[in-house]
Amino acid sequence: MANRDRRIERNFILKMLGVVFGLVFCALPVVAQGSQSLQPSTTKNGAAANREIRFAVASIRPVNETHFAFKIGPTPNGFDSKLSVHDYIKIAYSNEKPRVTIGHGSAVEIQKLPDWAMNRYAINARVADEDLTAWQNQGVECPLLKSALRNLLEDRFKLVLHEQKTEKPIYNLVVAKKGAKLKATVFNATNLPAGGIKLASGGMMVHNPRNDGRTEWHFNYATMDDLAGFLGGIELPVHNLTNLSGRYDFVLLGPAEGAEDREHPINNWPIDHLGIELKPGKTEGINLVVDHIEKPSEN
Repeated sequence: MANRDRRIERNFILKMLGVVFGLVFCALPVVAQGSQSLQPSTTKNGAAANREIRFAVASIRPVNETHFAFKIGPTPNGFDSKLSVHDYIKIAYSNEKPRVTIGHGSAVEIQKLPDWAMNRYAINARVADEDLTAWQNQGVECPLLKSALRNLLEDRFKLVLHEQKTEKPIYNLVVAKKGAKLKATVFNATNLPAGGIKLASGGMMVHNPRNDGRTEWHFNYATMDDLAGFLGGIELPVHNLTNLSGRYDFVLLGPAEGAEDREHPINNWPIDHLGIELKPGKTEGINLVVDHIEKPSEN
């Protein structure tokens, strides 16, 4: 319980500072080709999704850094990140798109994890040359990254776990009774603002500094899936049930200092001005129960 409370508190503070995780998925090798390349890969249910892969070379070392620059997706030839062991496990064994979440922001929870596994480890890994083509075209669900991470965790961390199916609370993103207050905009990749965070759809979100200390995010050419992804990393998973298929420009404004809702942090990002609201719901989830894990040797 102490681990979970400490993780929630750490990530809550980071969120209030405007740090957002998990909004760029495994389309890194094709980002430069334009937004249409960012759609889910057709291999999701095909060979790539079922293929087992291992890193050819992998270096692991503990890190103790004060800044939080998370890299979640693959590099063109492997993986290079500094996450907690908890986060690596969640990415490797979840059916969701890889992301680092706040609080319960996932349908997967990890149980019986030792305290040291909340610490961060730098993993720098490379896949074999014969796996590069498949690696660079694995799609947004990252099936090969997950497979390689699972094998790395089992080989180097001696991880053994089992799954328990359970029911998890979620939020459903729906249109409010009076209708959406969003105006669709035509996507233009050349007009994307600089210095922002790339969204899964190819749109952009940009932090706008404010003198009053509040966090303001400007979403450009964003979809409702993008909004659900942002909100789903805060407290609970969010499913998009709006049936709105367009792209939209809108702004989300965080709370004033001292006015944060810590019990339900998703309330810190109101969306009623968009004519959109959140409704409580349920979904099938998984508890990952750790039976054994060891600290890895450095190399």
